[in-house]
Amino acid sequence: MKTRHVSKRFAALAAVALMLWSAAGLASPLPQTIGTVRVTNPYYVNVRTGGDTSYPVIAQVLPGSVYPCVGIAATGWYAILLDDGRTGYVANTLTAFTPAQGQATQPTAQPAYNQAQVAVYYRDTQGNLLRTDYVYLSAGSTLVTPNSSLVPGYRLLGPSGVTVSVSQALKATPSGVTFLYAVNASPTAAPQPAQPVSVYVPVSYVMRDGSAFYTASVQLYSGVNYVGPDYNRVPAGYRVVGSSSIQVNVSAQGRATPSAVVFVFEPGAATAQPQPSTPVPAPVAGQAGYLPAFVKTKPNKGNFPVYTGPGEGYYRVGNATLGGGTIRVYGQENGWALIGYGLSNGGYRIGFVSMGAIPSNITPQTLSLSRIAKSNVSASLFVDDPIVSKNRELVKRYEGGSPFILLGYLNDFWAYVEIENFEGTGKPARGFVSRRSLGVQ
Repeated sequence: MKTRHVSKRFAALAAVALMLWSAAGLASPLPQTIGTVRVTNPYYVNVRTGGDTSYPVIAQVLPGSVYPCVGIAATGWYAILLDDGRTGYVANTLTAFTPAQGQATQPTAQPAYNQAQVAVYYRDTQGNLLRTDYVYLSAGSTLVTPNSSLVPGYRLLGPSGVTVSVSQALKATPSGVTFLYAVNASPTAAPQPAQPVSVYVPVSYVMRDGSAFYTASVQLYSGVNYVGPDYNRVPAGYRVVGSSSIQVNVSAQGRATPSAVVFVFEPGAATAQPQPSTPVPAPVAGQAGYLPAFVKTKPNKGNFPVYTGPGEGYYRVGNATLGGGTIRVYGQENGWALIGYGLSNGGYRIGFVSMGAIPSNITPQTLSLSRIAKSNVSASLFVDDPIVSKNRELVKRYEGGSPFILLGYLNDFWAYVEIENFEGTGKPARGFVSRRSLGVQ
């Protein structure tokens, strides 16, 4: 019965498609069926115009339904033929592919060029597509930045760059990049700068005689940043002269003060510097790794705003502030430290503070995160407290099929994710959902 049902569906689809082609007066052949795709997700699955969650939804398909497969995207998503003759894409993690007779294995997309094409989407805070652009990337990692001149009258929200990794097989991760924009407050007002603005500041390590033994650069964002030396670059038996934490202020126009950072070293009994935990291997393209093991310490004195992500462009839970106590330091990203700390109401929070909150004798390792587009296979609770689960201030429920960006894993239960436009605020937010809700065991 099931085989006959599928055969009838194929026949009906072929007839619809033939009528559409005939009505349009087109002589091109119908797309070749390479197999079937069955929806294995227990909930509705979105059908999109392209092979990842950045493309718009054009339909939804029922659990258990079967459709002809007419291709496969570079992301692994399947192109299916809908009942009305349109072609759309569904996530391969929510469906199962069965090859057509004579085709022994699942097809693989072959790169057509020696560069991967990556779509760059410009969207407003309501999710409307303002502009689509494309970049062509060679194998390796490349920082993709937005071209704000393509969307005049808008200002950038959230991160000002996304790192895209391209494998030797020319598969890009992520396969598409989205930048969020908001309308300027007034047509007559002066154009507002991108938020947050970022700038690269050179960092030099020199001896007393002025000779440099190491140079690098760090990416800092608008506001107050703190830069510390990487003690793995310092010769044994040397110590820093003066402060080991330099404050750098970045203006809204992207001007850094000071414009460069210099650390001076001299021979002597170097102060013992706690080394970061054993670095975790960098995540393999298309796969997420674990967050580093944390280091416990006391923060510097003061009150430090806490954001869900590394910068003021990320969502902030109310007036979340770090003011003391014991913290867990996991790592750093772009001048911001990922920490965990207890709340006065008995809860817990994992978020980002400026490096100014971290004692100078702590050197957090750089976070190595993935950016993998995912849709949850079941309802997910999105939280910033995966530790205590008491008096949570941030807890949102997202039904199956909701888009996330998988960054890594905290442990064997929690996945660390990012939401591009959190609750319509126009700001991205980072938090945790269960691995199982993402289909990860």
